[in-house]
Amino acid sequence: MSPVSTREQRDGGGERGNRTRRAIVEAHAELIRGGDLLPTAAQVAERAGVSVRTLWGSFGDMEGLLQATTGYWFEQDSALRGEVDPSAPLAERIERFCAERARRLENISPAARAAQLKEPFSPALRSTRLGHVERVVHDIEQAFAGELDAAPDRAALLDG
Repeated sequence: MSPVSTREQRDGGGERGNRTRRAIVEAHAELIRGGDLLPTAAQVAERAGVSVRTLWGSFGDMEGLLQATTGYWFEQDSALRGEVDPSAPLAERIERFCAERARRLENISPAARAAQLKEPFSPALRSTRLGHVERVVHDIEQAFAGELDAAPDRAALLDG
């Protein structure tokens, strides 16, 4: 067990730091959702009610903040995710799958637009995009397993 610092004892084992990091990530996401696709550290810190020094102390650099914010968006997507009953009639599965995808894409679209600007330079953003793609492929495989299994070229159909 590691020693607990005096600061951690005062703020309940680092809960204050967790709240600060969460406020920074939420501020970053709010700015992006509001249309500022490349918010500066100063803008994020101001929105979160912290100093730029606190922001960098919490995340180290912009890549650290991007990684935390992409985690936030992934959590948001998870909350909107629903199961499509694979035994339901095909038309019902298609309707439900498309409605869910539309809802999730509307939620994530501000983050996706912002990510396009920095993705070539950010391992965190590239990794998260791949995670979202894998999640969608999994969802398609779950909802349409029978059709995929019956297809002459499963991989081509899934890629389509």
